[in-house]
Amino acid sequence: MGGNLCREEVKEEKGKSLGREDSLTSADRIRRFTARQSGYNVLSLARRGLKDIPGELWELLELEKLNLSLNSLKVLPPQLALLSNLVVLNLWGNQVYGSDGEPETSCRTSGFAVILTAYEQGSCSEQQLLSLGTETAVLPSASDQLHLSADKPEQPQHFMKFSFWLFIRGFEQKLRVKLDILRVARTFQMFAPDLSSSFLSLSSLPAEIGELRRLRVLFVYRNRLTEVPEELGACTQLEVLSLANNQLSSLPSSLSNLTRLRKLNLSHNLIAHVPGCVYSMKALVFLDLSSNRLENLAENIQALVELKILIMEGNSLHSLPKALCFLTRLELLNLDFNDIKDVPQEMHQLSRLEKLACHPLDKGLHIIHNPLLKPLKEVMEGGLGALFSYLRVGRE
Repeated sequence: MGGNLCREEVKEEKGKSLGREDSLTSADRIRRFTARQSGYNVLSLARRGLKDIPGELWELLELEKLNLSLNSLKVLPPQLALLSNLVVLNLWGNQVYGSDGEPETSCRTSGFAVILTAYEQGSCSEQQLLSLGTETAVLPSASDQLHLSADKPEQPQHFMKFSFWLFIRGFEQKLRVKLDILRVARTFQMFAPDLSSSFLSLSSLPAEIGELRRLRVLFVYRNRLTEVPEELGACTQLEVLSLANNQLSSLPSSLSNLTRLRKLNLSHNLIAHVPGCVYSMKALVFLDLSSNRLENLAENIQALVELKILIMEGNSLHSLPKALCFLTRLELLNLDFNDIKDVPQEMHQLSRLEKLACHPLDKGLHIIHNPLLKPLKEVMEGGLGALFSYLRVGRE
């Protein structure tokens, strides 16, 4: 009898619970997943297999941080403009995923595969990995609840770039084999964009994104954007913008208005010339243009006087402008895997570059993986100090 009474109480409680569920509005149901973190109203719908955004989301006008990463979204509706309080919007990695939770493609690449691989190899601690994301916006921070493990490559061919780096470095040190660095860099550059287009992804941003006037951080990494709407230039509070691993060849001139932008990631795209608007972003401290199709760098680069980190590896740069040497706050300058044969004499002015760097995570000057001419290559065997001394005395 006691058991029957207990079961009846359970049924009654379930009935009450269902009654409460039915009384909730659609917005209330999704609002229960929101949280208050560091003073912000946060909602994470990452890795939910979403192909469309739930309509009730647009009723949550109080949202300030929204994470829609690692879903299968192909379009963002114009209702996005309703979330005018957004400060952080995360859209990276929206692809068509298979039943195993992985992208439906035979080969996956990552703009930060080098860093993740270094982490897996034990040469980069978890703390370094996460702090790098916070400092440079190459990686999203753990606080945004992004699942870094989802982007870790599982086989060597999935991180070609790092494998080539190990291959080249190891043979140069042990056997002094002369390798065609340029050919390797171009091979990787040739395949990287094609891999990202082999599956369906988020292919555009709505013009209404320009209504998010409080937006400070926007991640659209690893999608299939071919253009950026001009209206994004109205988001003048932006401080961090990642458009890496898309199919962009240019940016609209309206982005010149993003004068508060501090971190810009344009790596792994199809950019042949640095967009003119970039030179107006004078607050930039981090700029990543790696793995594009750049052949030269304009003198206008000297306008970015606040730059501390400039990454241009994996392009086809033939020479460097003297104006680059006016960026005296640079602490990391990565020029590896290009077609550079010489450097400007004024490069010795970059006194905050501490050493000739090899490891992808090291600060300093990354340049040794280029077809450098004699005697420059021999001089560099003495380190960065020897190079700067050589340049300072006028290459006598």
